[in-house]
Amino acid sequence: GLGNRGQYQFAIMGSVGAYHDPDAVQTFISGPPAYARSYGFESPRVLALLAESPTYGYQVTASLREHGFTDIAEGTVYAVLVRIEQRGLVDVDKTPSEKGPPRKVYSLNSRGRARLDEFWQDWNSLAERLGRLHGGGTSP
Repeated sequence: GLGNRGQYQFAIMGSVGAYHDPDAVQTFISGPPAYARSYGFESPRVLALLAESPTYGYQVTASLREHGFTDIAEGTVYAVLVRIEQRGLVDVDKTPSEKGPPRKVYSLNSRGRARLDEFWQDWNSLAERLGRLHGGGTSP
């Protein structure tokens, strides 16, 4: 069974609504800290970086680390890049590399930008609700 994780997920889905990418917000907030480090929350982080500028896989990992996400493994980033490419959220160009095979340069396309915008709307809604809970406020 899902144990406590299922209970958290049900509570979050009931209060926030279903996010269109089940790997994203719900996985991040659906359980204890171990679940927060799952693949689910990595996709929005990668999309947010690609929204700044097109880049290649290793640079995504380095940028995430520069932004304070020091626990992210390079293999995780590559798995996320493959997944978001398969979902049609990025465009990929191959550029020559001085060493080895050509590099894949990822850029956020309009579908990826829409997904990221949707994530931020859901995230802001969740943050607002959690802020009210933390501050002792009541929800309308």
